[in-house]
Amino acid sequence: MRFNQTPNINSTVPSLSKGGKPKGNYAPPNGGRGNVRQNEAADLLAEKGYDIHMLDEIDGGNGYGLKINKNPDFLIENKVFDCYAPEAKTSFDSITGNIKEKTKNQAKHIVLNLDDYPSENIDDLLKEIVRQTNPKANLKHLDELIIVKNGEVYTAYGR
Repeated sequence: MRFNQTPNINSTVPSLSKGGKPKGNYAPPNGGRGNVRQNEAADLLAEKGYDIHMLDEIDGGNGYGLKINKNPDFLIENKVFDCYAPEAKTSFDSITGNIKEKTKNQAKHIVLNLDDYPSENIDDLLKEIVRQTNPKANLKHLDELIIVKNGEVYTAYGR
C-alpha cells in the first residue's frame, strides 16, 4: 500500500504498550462478516497500543452516537469511532456513501477495515475519500480515518 497519509496534530495515536486487548464486549459473530471484521479491527488496534473500548449495540442507541438512536462501535483514546468493512467488490461511491451516513449519524471518526478490499484499489479509494472531505462535499463531516489492512494500522486522514 503506497497511499499518502495525511494525519495532523489531532490524529489519534496509541497511548498504551503494544500487546493489549480491547475492553468491552465483542460484536456478536452471528452478525456476519462486518461484525467479524469489526472485532478483528478492535483486536489489532489494541495490539498496536490503542486504548480501545468496544461499545455495545443497544436498542435506541448506546449514547455515544451523533444521533441519539445510533450505535457507534468504539471509543479509541476517548474518541468515538464507527467501523466499516467494505466487501471486495464494493464501489467507491458505495464506500463514500456509507462513510457519509456514518459521519452524519454515528461518529466523525471512522475505522475502515480494508482486509477484504483489493490492495490495488486502495490508493485510488483514499484519494477519492480525501477529495470529498472539502466543506462542500459529501465527506465534510469526516474528522479522521484510520485504515486497518493486513495487520497494520494507518492514519489516512485527519483534521
